[in-house]
Amino acid sequence: MNLMENAFRRILPIMLAIVMTVLAAPLHITSLIAQTPQPGAAIQRPAGGEANLVIPDLTNNTVNVTFFGMSGHTLLMSGLIV
Repeated sequence: MNLMENAFRRILPIMLAIVMTVLAAPLHITSLIAQTPQPGAAIQRPAGGEANLVIPDLTNNTVNVTFFGMSGHTLLMSGLIV
């Protein structure tokens, strides 16, 4: 295999990925634009930082959500051991 063929085999997939990205970018441009508030609407930001985060219920009392059969509370407590 000569040098030119080797370079072409390495560059071809990269060039195809770049072309596909450039062609597909206009299809997703609306999802990349941040939401803008309506004119005249006041921007409401909650005060504080991490201290005011709302922690969801992890005990499966309100919503039955499991991850590999474990509740969120069990998964969180096993993460403390790790």
